[in-house]
Amino acid sequence: MVHVDADIQSNIPVVTGHPLLCRAAPTKTGGRRNKYGPIPIDYGHTRSTVGYSIAPPMGPTMPKLAIYVPKKAKKEIDRWRKRINFSQVFMRALENEIRELQRAIDADDSQLTTAAQHYRRQMAGDRDALVSLGHAEGVRLVLECQLDSDAIHTMVQWSADGDLEIKQCVRVSEILGKEVESLVKSAKKMGYRADSHPGLEADLFRGVVRGVTDAWGRVCEQMNQL
Repeated sequence: MVHVDADIQSNIPVVTGHPLLCRAAPTKTGGRRNKYGPIPIDYGHTRSTVGYSIAPPMGPTMPKLAIYVPKKAKKEIDRWRKRINFSQVFMRALENEIRELQRAIDADDSQLTTAAQHYRRQMAGDRDALVSLGHAEGVRLVLECQLDSDAIHTMVQWSADGDLEIKQCVRVSEILGKEVESLVKSAKKMGYRADSHPGLEADLFRGVVRGVTDAWGRVCEQMNQL
């Protein structure tokens, strides 16, 4: 977590309790007793009350930034404080982070479309495996009489459509109920995850629809022979 202090700090260090700055006895400043600090210092026409300072502020002012770190990191910072310029380290890290984010923001639609097409082709084999897994589940549901006739007829009508629309996927999920979770777990065991395989559930459901259709066709043939 980073906390930004809006105060502007001088690039001249403020030294508290420096032996050369401590007075041997209290002195009077502006009619009031001053017990070693903070003390008022005049800079031109501006009067400011600060801690003991070796010199008046000079040069450009710098904003103050406080960064909160874990205790373990604090120990390393204390260890390397004299050897490492932490301001430079922070600025390099910040510039790199901004540069990476800017690259993603600057990517135009054509680049995104090209990348999407590339990975879609690359993942085509993965989609076939997911469809096959869903197909086996669809066949099982029909042969084990887990679906009612309305659900079967609905999915048979969709089988010729190819990819399912979002509302069709929602309906298949409603029909399958708790079986969806079992199906997704089976896909994960095969190494497929929703974050690395966009459309995972859609491919599984497409396979279920095809499996239900194929199994129902075989059941209908058998019923015609009875």
